[in-house]
Order: sequence, then C-alpha cells, then structure tokens
Amino acid sequence: MKKISFLLLTILPLFGCDPERCSTYYINNKSAQDISLNYVSKSPNFYKKIIIGADSNDLFSDKTCAIGGISIDIDADSIYLSHEDEILKIWKPDSEGKNIYNIERDWYVRESPKDNFIYIFEITNEDLNR
Repeated sequence: MKKISFLLLTILPLFGCDPERCSTYYINNKSAQDISLNYVSKSPNFYKKIIIGADSNDLFSDKTCAIGGISIDIDADSIYLSHEDEILKIWKPDSEGKNIYNIERDWYVRESPKDNFIYIFEITNEDLNR
C-alpha cells in the first residue's frame, strides 16, 4: 500500500493541469524623446499615465499570475502616446498595424526561470512618425 501511495504521489503531478504562469509587462521607449502613455476609459474615476524617458523602459502592468497563457487585462478604451501634450499615436483594441493591445503579435517575450514571462512592447522613432 505504501508503494502504491508513493507511486501515485510521484506520478500524479505529471498529469496535473496547466501550471501557473506569472507575467510582467514593460514598455521600452527606444525613441529619442520622452513619451507619455495615457489611458482613456469610459469610467470617470479611471485615469492612468506612464511617463517614459527617451531610451528607457517602465512597467506597463504589475506582475500577474494565472493558469495558462497571457494574463493581462488592459482596462482602457484607448491608449494614446504623447510628447509634451502633442498626441503622437492613438491605439484602440481594433486599431490596424502595430498595436499595444495585441500582446500575442506585437509584444516580444522573454522567459525567465520557473514559468515567469517578461513581455516587452517597444516604441521606436518609426512608431512616432505619423
């Protein structure tokens, strides 16, 4: 009976469900100017702004953990990119081309140990040209 219990305890985890994966999301500003990401929401109580210096990065979303794949929820109707109060780019969930909302296509990912993933969205000078 002890052998059966031992075998079950060693084999059972191999057939378990998807492991929990944790992800962290960064914006990498590769442009030559300071930029701001401004979140726009229908909720009047929601406003978020991230200021990112030229050639630097900043946290886009806190570390999130979930079973399976991507676990970020962008809680904004649109996000606009600005420099000194000039709007340079507007992203909406259904925008054409490179889109901050399209994590699977437009972000690149680095895997770190133990199912932790770092997602990075790069903003370049080319992205800022209209």
